[in-house]
Amino acid sequence: VAYIPDSIYNGITELKVVYIDTLPIFEVKRFPLDLKFNQITKKIFDFIFAILVCIFILSWLFPIIALLIYFDSKGAILFIQKRNGLNGNEFGCYKFRTMVQSDDNSIKATERNDPRVTRVGKFLRKTSLDELPQFFNVLKGDMSIVGPRPHMISQDQYYRDIIIRYNIRHYVKPGITGLSQVKGYRGAIDSDDDMEKRIRTDVYYVRNWSFLLDIQIVYLTILLVIKGDENAI
Repeated sequence: VAYIPDSIYNGITELKVVYIDTLPIFEVKRFPLDLKFNQITKKIFDFIFAILVCIFILSWLFPIIALLIYFDSKGAILFIQKRNGLNGNEFGCYKFRTMVQSDDNSIKATERNDPRVTRVGKFLRKTSLDELPQFFNVLKGDMSIVGPRPHMISQDQYYRDIIIRYNIRHYVKPGITGLSQVKGYRGAIDSDDDMEKRIRTDVYYVRNWSFLLDIQIVYLTILLVIKGDENAI
């Protein structure tokens, strides 16, 4: 029996065999977040964590960062960029603005030693504080605390055609942090191999999700924020 899946997740569908008496039945193997209980567990964790961060951290840190950005360079405080989320649906991803105001910021990926990055922006990127507004995305339901990081739409369009299983990352909500980031696959994409490593880790996360894995990723992310991430650009 040969089964050819016809979906945006081509290349990642797995079959399992179950038996009714001696009759083999082929079923599409489900991922952990296909189960309603797991979906609810993750959603509750996202909501509680985001609310706590907004109350105890963003309530006082947001205005401080906003003032630093305002006095450092002209432009908006927040940078809103269209990215693909769950099932490939577009949403507006919030970040603190870390670059000088420019029309190409939404379409040109950040490079090493990018001249567009401001002085305050370098600090925000190094400490990952530029991602803090994405907790509002979590409360809106566009993102999760943990999941594959959302890429620029132009990157999605390019890499989904050359990397097998790329679209599996859209099987779950994108995250503020993710397994790829704590494994060191963050920052500039200097080659297709860099993206391949990131996607391989994203696929592992989707296939092997657990609540404890999310907790571990959050813990490792906090450590990276404290000591600074050398891969941040």
